[in-house]
Amino acid sequence: MDCEQHLALKAILIGLRRSGAIDRHAVKTIVATLQETAAKARPNCAESADGLLRLADALAEGPAKTCTIDIAA
Repeated sequence: MDCEQHLALKAILIGLRRSGAIDRHAVKTIVATLQETAAKARPNCAESADGLLRLADALAEGPAKTCTIDIAA
């Protein structure tokens, strides 16, 4: 299950998608930027890089694909 911060960010992005403020392309750009940031952070802080990649994966599977929120136990 995603951590509280990941769920909150997913909910915010889904709300923005539902309102039409951002589209899938914008979310995909955010995912790509998180991945780039993780790659840059990896040499200095692997734990932070892993967290960024988990967030990028969660966004790619959630707001980038749909406007619904799925919570897995």
